[in-house]
Amino acid sequence: MVGQSRWISLFRKARAALARAALALAFAFALAFGAGPGIAPAWSAEPHTLRIGTGNFPPYFNERGTDGLFNDLIREVFALMPQFQLQLVPQMSNYRLVRALNSGAIDGVANIFSGTQIQGCRTDPVFRFTDVAISRADSRLVVDKLDDLAGKRIVTYQGAKEFLGQDFARAVASDSTQYRETPQPLMQVHALTQGTADLSIGDLYIFLHGLKTRADPSVQAGHFTIHRLFPDSYSYMAFREKRHCEAFNSALAQLRKSGAYDALYDKHLKALRPGD
Repeated sequence: MVGQSRWISLFRKARAALARAALALAFAFALAFGAGPGIAPAWSAEPHTLRIGTGNFPPYFNERGTDGLFNDLIREVFALMPQFQLQLVPQMSNYRLVRALNSGAIDGVANIFSGTQIQGCRTDPVFRFTDVAISRADSRLVVDKLDDLAGKRIVTYQGAKEFLGQDFARAVASDSTQYRETPQPLMQVHALTQGTADLSIGDLYIFLHGLKTRADPSVQAGHFTIHRLFPDSYSYMAFREKRHCEAFNSALAQLRKSGAYDALYDKHLKALRPGD
């Protein structure tokens, strides 16, 4: 019996030692691979690639889809999100962006309006627009309020009724035959300069950029009247997954706080501002 008791005691001690060794090994594994809550991994995983659809209208997206204010803004935010690798999918119209997101063809998209139906989440406001109505100066149109749009031939961008709100949608609803939306902002410049529209409604800087790149240098910004009917407005990034929206929002807040957000706008748009 004494011998048996001794063997039982030795077995228990050995089992306890094995348990301590297993616990130590598990702790070491957690330290090495970040398995425990709040423990940073000692190794660096490859960043997860996110495919982001972007637009097709300069100066916010350039013709090649590589540069432009909004592309640069997205890159600056992703630089603060090292866990993700950015892959831009350029040259998509507003409607194509929504279809691609909702179908799951891409992970996220730029320039989504607040009223657009999407399968996913929106970020905080990201992209600032200065929407205005623009007429030819020689037409001497008086456009001080939305009601003044009645009876005018209007050309604007895809989704304008969603983006500019219900009051705008109601103001143009009674003249649907004289209202048209186009996926190409340069067509708004052509319509106004050629007299096939009375008013172009859209972002001021998109119009001025289109005017600047036209083949006819005789048409200048001074030949048009700017009617400021709308406050500055914003569109959003949208992602399929909520965690991507949250990561983007956190990085965007950092960019705004640093002053880099406003600096990017000034860098890209200063040369287009009337009088600059």
